[in-house]
Amino acid sequence: MENKADHPSRLSRIETLWSVVCDAHADGDDRRKPAQEVLLNRYGPAIKRYLIASLRDQELAEEVFQDFALKFVKGDLKSVAPQKGKFRSYVKTVLANLIRTHLKRQSHQRKLGSGGSSSILIDQADLTANEQEQERLLVSTWREELLSRAWSALAQDSASENTFYYPILRYRVEHPAENYEQLSQAFSEICGREIKAGNARIQIHRARLRFAALMIQQVSDSLPDADSNSVEAELADLGLLHYCREVLIESKS
Repeated sequence: MENKADHPSRLSRIETLWSVVCDAHADGDDRRKPAQEVLLNRYGPAIKRYLIASLRDQELAEEVFQDFALKFVKGDLKSVAPQKGKFRSYVKTVLANLIRTHLKRQSHQRKLGSGGSSSILIDQADLTANEQEQERLLVSTWREELLSRAWSALAQDSASENTFYYPILRYRVEHPAENYEQLSQAFSEICGREIKAGNARIQIHRARLRFAALMIQQVSDSLPDADSNSVEAELADLGLLHYCREVLIESKS
């Protein structure tokens, strides 16, 4: 049976994403600046990867990101609020508008440089990803970022709780072909005590549940209304539901 400590509710004391977003646009530097730093550190790498993949131009992607960061720090994006929808959708809208602005500016500059050649406009259109492609890129980037943060959270959790969930699950992921006899030998070395094949299976299961709980928390933080149905829908949209289905079912019972 899953330990109650593995349920997402245990993580409810962690500051939610939306509370950080609100602080990032609050009056007073003592709240605003630390929150802005947290958000840019947390989502900056994912946003950069999305811009590079979407624009296929690293220099232009850096320009757009710097514009995003500047607007964010200046408070130009303070209209964001939990009531207006999930954080991923907000980021998508802001970036789409910034991309459109930069591409129009670039197109205008190139057109002037070419004496008004229409071929420049055709080339520029080739650089602009359609809406479905941009959505696919953002979902992929967002998913990878959530997975990365869930792994980091599991590593920190294992260290603070003195468990071996992180190294056990990492080993399992990196050695998918090994049977439980082989895994038990590896886990014995990791844990510094004998782990039998049956116990190896149990340890993997517990580690997966813990990972799922941390993943659910990451997703919940990005939603304005983190009820079970909303969380499940977002996990499905991001292709992460299979990691978390058992924990979600258990939390409803």
